[in-house]
Amino acid sequence: MKRRVVIAVAAIAVFAMLAGAFAACTDPYENPVIPDEWGDVLIVYFSKTGTTEGIAEYISELMPEADVFEVERLEPYPDEYTPTTEVARDELDANARPELAEYLSDEQVAQYETILFGFPIWWHEAPMPMFTFLDRYDLTGKNLITFCTSASSSISETTPMIIDNAHGATVYEGERFSSRSDIDDVREWLTELGLVA
Repeated sequence: MKRRVVIAVAAIAVFAMLAGAFAACTDPYENPVIPDEWGDVLIVYFSKTGTTEGIAEYISELMPEADVFEVERLEPYPDEYTPTTEVARDELDANARPELAEYLSDEQVAQYETILFGFPIWWHEAPMPMFTFLDRYDLTGKNLITFCTSASSSISETTPMIIDNAHGATVYEGERFSSRSDIDDVREWLTELGLVA
């Protein structure tokens, strides 16, 4: 009888220890607490078909004080859909950083506290030119809020790789929009974040 009690007590102790350890663990991809102030905002986006561009433009209308920078590949992607997907897949497989047509200076990027970071989802990730942008700058202390366009893929698929390449930024996983007409959803999202009154 005593042996069973000892085993039961030991099992409870182990369970309590594991539960405490589990509770202490936090999901590295869980959104941090929303700050009271976002500071100066830069909208950075890449768009191939115009869908992400449409969302970025609407965000800039809602936030006229924010600046906008379009990420463009120095060598444009092919016009046709299938060749574009093939190039994009090769870049992802190679973890490539394609050259951009234009870069902001370090001084320009330094003046912003928050970057809204928009892209279409290609092969379950942000297009590689977005990582060229991330790798270019020290983003320590900045907020990086993602948003994406996709018919079906989840933005959560892209978050780990963005966090791994954000170089000191606090990453907030944002929202997925399926079309340029999702303007009500965009406004609601920005309002919840406190970026739009």
